[in-house]
Amino acid sequence: MNISNENKKIIVDEIKFVLKSMKESDKPIKIIYYFSAIYGMLQRIYNIEYNQDLVVAYVIMKMTHDSLRQNILNQDPIIQLDQKHFDNIYQLSEKFCEKIENGQNFDDVLKQFVILTYSISGNGYYLSQKGFLKV
Repeated sequence: MNISNENKKIIVDEIKFVLKSMKESDKPIKIIYYFSAIYGMLQRIYNIEYNQDLVVAYVIMKMTHDSLRQNILNQDPIIQLDQKHFDNIYQLSEKFCEKIENGQNFDDVLKQFVILTYSISGNGYYLSQKGFLKV
C-alpha cells in the first residue's frame, strides 16, 4: 500500500485505540461502535491521500459493520450471533493493523471480513450450519 508514513501511523494508532476499546467493551453494540472507527479513519485518510486499497477496505469493513449492527438491533433475529463473531472482528482488525503497520498487502484479511459478513446472511448462516463455511 502506497501511503505516507505519517498517514500509515495515523491509521495504525487509531486501530490500536479501537482494539483496546473493543477489548474493554462488554456489549456487542459497543464493540461494533468502536469497530466503525476503523473504516471511518480509512475514509478520512483516503480523502486526503487517495488510495484504492483503502477504499476497498472501507467498503468491506462498512459492510461488515452494517450487517452486524442490523443483526444486533433486530428484535427477533433468526441468525444468532455469538462470541466467536466478535472475537473474529477483533482478530481480523488486529491482523489488518499489523499488515498496515508492516506495509504488507491485506487482501487476505479483507477476504476473511467478507466471509464473516457472509456468514450472518441467510445463505451464509445455512452454509455455516452445514459446516461448509467456517468463521
